[in-house]
Amino acid sequence: MGRFAGSDTTAIALRAIFYYLLKNPTYYAKLRNEIDEAELKGLFSDSVTYAQARQLPYFQAVVSEALRMCPSVALSMPRYPPKGGATICGQYFPETVQVGCNAWVIHKDKSVFGEDAEQFNPERWLQSEERNKEMDKYLLTFGGGSRTCVGKNISLMVGPLHVKADM
Repeated sequence: MGRFAGSDTTAIALRAIFYYLLKNPTYYAKLRNEIDEAELKGLFSDSVTYAQARQLPYFQAVVSEALRMCPSVALSMPRYPPKGGATICGQYFPETVQVGCNAWVIHKDKSVFGEDAEQFNPERWLQSEERNKEMDKYLLTFGGGSRTCVGKNISLMVGPLHVKADM
């Protein structure tokens, strides 16, 4: 389990961001434009801070979408149903049977992420604050609930620190 901590998951996330941007030049151009404009306005320090990166909506959308498309850890976060069992998706599971669902499956749910859930589309994250909150509930890149990665906030903070406008 220690292997997942930090370096592997960060590397996977960064590769996903670059992969999807290189495969989608239109989204890359929009991100580049946002970063260039912020640089021209003098919004960045020498090393872009977390707070500065949070002010870039397209960048945040690209990161969220890349993490949705390629969650770094593909664990099912198993749990036991409550006492008396539970019916999940029409199937009954007794309390003694472990159940779980992989983030890769949840992140492709069209009822949550739209009919184009199989496609990389950072603009889904720019539609409305309400939609973002709904999608965020199902974004399990860092796990969820009591199984949320303890390093989530550190990972999100460290990731954008070295983004430069001259990429």
